[in-house]
Amino acid sequence: MNTLPIQLFDPESSTFTYVLAAHGEAVLIDPVDKHCERDLAQLDRLGLQLAYVLETHNHADHVTSAGRLRQLTGAKAAVPSGCGIAPAELQLNHGDVLQFG
Repeated sequence: MNTLPIQLFDPESSTFTYVLAAHGEAVLIDPVDKHCERDLAQLDRLGLQLAYVLETHNHADHVTSAGRLRQLTGAKAAVPSGCGIAPAELQLNHGDVLQFG
């Protein structure tokens, strides 16, 4: 499986969620709370295990499903350091690399 992103759209907030996949693992980027089941179904359909939930910023346009996805899958949350999302396991700085797959 390649790592080209799968783009998913939420018309209510006009935001995108992305799935990156490699060797049976996935990263969900900017997931929307109302689409948690959709996103999990997408991963299941593709036979992927969620490794990380990545937030690109603190969202004003939608509520994230990162916490719920972490609870349901055991995935780790990764966020930009200093953006105020303290519960995330990984606080990323410029140049940090997430490895999965």
